[in-house]
Amino acid sequence: MQTAMTSRSLSDSWSGLTSLFSRSGFGEMRVLSALRGLDPAAYRHFHNLDLPHPTDRGTLRIEHVVVSQFGVFVIKTTKRRGWISGFEHDPEWVQLVHRRRNRIQNPLLQNRVMVEALMKFLKLPDPAFLPMVVFLRDCQFKSPLPGTVVHSHLVPWIRRHTVTLLDPHAAARAVSSLKDLQDSLNPEAAAKLQLHTLHVRQAV
Repeated sequence: MQTAMTSRSLSDSWSGLTSLFSRSGFGEMRVLSALRGLDPAAYRHFHNLDLPHPTDRGTLRIEHVVVSQFGVFVIKTTKRRGWISGFEHDPEWVQLVHRRRNRIQNPLLQNRVMVEALMKFLKLPDPAFLPMVVFLRDCQFKSPLPGTVVHSHLVPWIRRHTVTLLDPHAAARAVSSLKDLQDSLNPEAAAKLQLHTLHVRQAV
């Protein structure tokens, strides 16, 4: 079976992306705030979901999930900076910061694991999922890497997907399952997160 990542990512290429926001923590909250600005009648957003790892090796945290009739958007954020090179299926990429070379995990493959965890949890087929990676810090890609990557145009990227991938009942079941999971989080932590998001919205 051709994976959702492969079928969608080969249509795009990367070349010299800049950061979403210079301060990674603030950038993460800006991503959160932007996603919560989507029309709630059409999109449901969930943040920091802990799911069983698809290989049953502990748990896996998924930063953002957006459910709509146009698919389940699975969003991984990363704080890498500097020059980055590698290819879609490489286990590791190379990061160069101030002449220092580091090997880092391929975020596309990490995102793929998130998709597999959600597939197992929601019991939905692979084509229903649309993975994406958001870079939060200054970086430039030195390889023509195929992949689904967004920076300052996250919400427009989501909105331009207009092909229906989920029927209303399947979308509603996915929302219900993820809401139950989200509600199981610590209520106090959830309240603090909502307050922080409000402050970010007022600041921008």
